[in-house]
Amino acid sequence: MYNKRNVMLNTAKMFQGMLFVLGVACIVFDAVGTCQGQNVRLAAEALSLIPTIKVKVKGTIMLDPGHGGSDPGAISCLGYYEKDLTLKVANRLASELKSAGWKVIMTRDTDIFVSLDSRVVMANKENPNLFISIHGDSFTEPEPSGCTIFTSKVASDKSATTAMLLSHAMPVKTNRGVKQYNYRVLYKTKCPAVLIEMGFLSNTDDAMRMKSSAWQKQLARKITQALEVSGI
Repeated sequence: MYNKRNVMLNTAKMFQGMLFVLGVACIVFDAVGTCQGQNVRLAAEALSLIPTIKVKVKGTIMLDPGHGGSDPGAISCLGYYEKDLTLKVANRLASELKSAGWKVIMTRDTDIFVSLDSRVVMANKENPNLFISIHGDSFTEPEPSGCTIFTSKVASDKSATTAMLLSHAMPVKTNRGVKQYNYRVLYKTKCPAVLIEMGFLSNTDDAMRMKSSAWQKQLARKITQALEVSGI
């Protein structure tokens, strides 16, 4: 004879190793059968004894894929549009941020036109912890390359600090550092805000790198890791 509740509790204890990686709860199960013919049923019942884990949302990030719809942005030297690049990168970044426990709001998640004023209104209404506008740079000559992080000329300390962290995290060969410019989505937004120029669409090496799915995934991971220590 066996005590059913004791068996259930013992089975529950075998579901060990609760750990958190980047704020995502993972449960490692180590199920060992103890009662012949009843393992599956007892294991299922034992799960009910384990408390539900709720992952605390770290904060809200608003992602702003530049351009869209009737506004293609720059055309890369490889023939693709800036609006398509920024949307792909933003979607990858959104997925990475959500996995790490952040709430994500997009100014657009499809190929539609959204005016600059509408983006500002959205940011000021939602008041996220950080607004990130994503773009690709371009020039009339093919030589310039590298990424740049922008803040407004009246940027808050949080904007400036986050911009520096993101600049150091960018997985690029040429880093043009942090610069200030009063882009409307930076100057008119009330929350901390940065604008990322990922590279030059007019430069062949940059255009090839930014088009790469592997690099886009790496960029999303690096940005997420930087935000983990930003204190925003």
